[in-house]
Amino acid sequence: MLLDNLTIIRMLSCMHENEGSQMKRIFASILLACIVLFVGTCGGEGDGENDGYYPLSIGNTWDYMVGMTVEQPGTISIFMGNSRDEIIGTTQLAGGTSVFEWITSITLDGYSDSGTFYIHETDTAVYVYESLNDTVPDRYLELPLENGNTWTVNSDVAAIVLGIVDVSVPAGNYTDCWEIAYIQSSDTTFAYLARGIGEVKGWAQTSIGDTTVTLRLDLESATIQ
Repeated sequence: MLLDNLTIIRMLSCMHENEGSQMKRIFASILLACIVLFVGTCGGEGDGENDGYYPLSIGNTWDYMVGMTVEQPGTISIFMGNSRDEIIGTTQLAGGTSVFEWITSITLDGYSDSGTFYIHETDTAVYVYESLNDTVPDRYLELPLENGNTWTVNSDVAAIVLGIVDVSVPAGNYTDCWEIAYIQSSDTTFAYLARGIGEVKGWAQTSIGDTTVTLRLDLESATIQ
C-alpha cells in the first residue's frame, strides 16, 4: 500500500530525536511520502467523461515544484525542491496482473529519494500496488469520477470527489479539474486532476504535538504520450 498520513505522522515523531542534516533527511522522506500519496491519484486510461483525467502511457512524465513548511512554536522552516513522476514501462504482478511501472523521485534541500509503484486500472477503479508481491492494493480512484462519489482507499483512508474547480500552477491554467479529498482521521490530502494531464496540484497538512507540516505540489511541466 502507498504511504499515507499515518506514515507521515510516525515519521514526524522522529523529529524530536534528530537534529541538523539528519532532520533534513527526515523532512525529505516526509515530503516524498506525501508526494507518493498525491501521485497515486493519477492512473489509467478511462472512457467517456473521465477520459484523459488520469493518462497512463509509457514515457509519460510529470515535473513538479514541491514545498514544505514546518511550523513549531517560534520557528517556521521552509524547504523547496522538485519532483518527477515517470511511467517507465509495464510489468506483471506476482499473480499475473499487468501493471504500469511508475517511478517517483524527489530532490529537496540537497537530498534525493525515490520510490517505485505499480498501477492497474479496471472498468470500476484504479489500484496502486506497493510492490509486485502486494496483494492488498490501495483503491485510489473509483470510476467513473462523479461529483459526490465516495470510496474506501484502504483501512485508514477514505476518499470523496468534491467537484469541478479551476486550477492555476506554473505549467498553466486548467479548467474543469476534479478535486478529490483523501481523508484519514483529522488529516486531509487534496488532489486536483486535469483532463489530458493528470494531477496538476496537491496539498496536505498534518500535525503532531506542537509541529504542523504543510506540503504542496504544483505541476511545472508534463509530457503526455
